[in-house]
Amino acid sequence: MITMKMKTSEEELQLDISKKNSILILNKLTFLKFYNNFYQLFENKNKDIEIFLENKLLDSKNAFLLTLTDQTEILENMNFKKGTLFYEYIVTQINSNETLDNDIIFYDLINILKNVQRSLKMNIEYEINEDLEKLILSQVEFNLKVNFENINEIINLLLKNYLEKNISKIGIIFYDSSIISIDINLYESCYFFDINSKKRIEEYNGIVDKEVKEFDLDFIISKLESIWPVDFNRDETMLYVELYWKSKLINLSLEVLNETSLLTYKLLDKMYNKESKIMIKNFEIRDNVKSFLEQI
Repeated sequence: MITMKMKTSEEELQLDISKKNSILILNKLTFLKFYNNFYQLFENKNKDIEIFLENKLLDSKNAFLLTLTDQTEILENMNFKKGTLFYEYIVTQINSNETLDNDIIFYDLINILKNVQRSLKMNIEYEINEDLEKLILSQVEFNLKVNFENINEIINLLLKNYLEKNISKIGIIFYDSSIISIDINLYESCYFFDINSKKRIEEYNGIVDKEVKEFDLDFIISKLESIWPVDFNRDETMLYVELYWKSKLINLSLEVLNETSLLTYKLLDKMYNKESKIMIKNFEIRDNVKSFLEQI
């Protein structure tokens, strides 16, 4: 784990993060504000925003932001435009291709220009910019024919190339694992933020609601167990904890069928300062549970 600190003119935020982070987004506006701080820092060079990893201050010289969270961003990065993953991949292949002999290519170009110069009826001079990359890219438009059955393979190839070109930089990468799968263990200096909303609840280590906070399921279960008024069933409680948070994703009311679900939902509401819409079915509630609920 590593501590990330974010300072803006409006707020300060501190989170413990890891290389692989899964974020449960309940409030998309809050997440947009959170993401915008990275965007402003890296894309707009906004000096009013500071982001630290431990004590290292991030900027566009020592770190980069890459976003692959939706279809548009993924497709854009497979277009041949400066700054995209595909463009950077082509540039790498041009510069590393040993069959491209600069001397031979520019020798032929010089001969052509000499012939043009001799045919002119005026005295001219010319200069050649011997940049093979610029020469090729100014003349050729590359198009990637995407086989979407192999989209993971394509994205990972482009991503691997980009990260190897920026190996000295820290990568902040947002993506959605429900669309693409990334082998995170290959990239030492990168921190990944997965916004996939379909994961198991125990896979999340961050939650975005009114605020951005850490999410620790073991801590939640331990906290519930410590105040539980009757016999505690961990597995059953885990089930209702997951139902509680997943219902928040789609704004569904909570159906209470037994004491465990009732206690779970009421206690989570108390812990997170929420007021869920709860529909209680007919079942017997013991007096000690009723008494406990009246006091919380």
